[in-house]
Amino acid sequence: KDEARQVYDMMDYATLARLILDSYGADAQMGIAQEECAELIQAISKYKRAYNYANDPIKIREVTQNLLEEIADVIVMTMQLKLMFPNGGIDDIVSEKLRRQMGRIAHENH
Repeated sequence: KDEARQVYDMMDYATLARLILDSYGADAQMGIAQEECAELIQAISKYKRAYNYANDPIKIREVTQNLLEEIADVIVMTMQLKLMFPNGGIDDIVSEKLRRQMGRIAHENH
């Protein structure tokens, strides 16, 4: 296991995401992506609730850690989703959405 871990540690994230996707298949990973997105929504709700209503630093630390883990899970799954649609122009769509939002912000500030 240590040797395999060393090999994986030398791989970039895109390669690891491809290996995971190829191991489980697109349909299975789409289902996991749905689950992870739902878990992220729940983690955001718990974070907001704890941050706004709790004076317990331990609880805030716990929900913050959980939120970070769920964000990471969704990032891993979206990496795999992106690999499922290599000709979908995702980077161009993301770029356009970011530019459009910046245009909205500029319009709001004037």
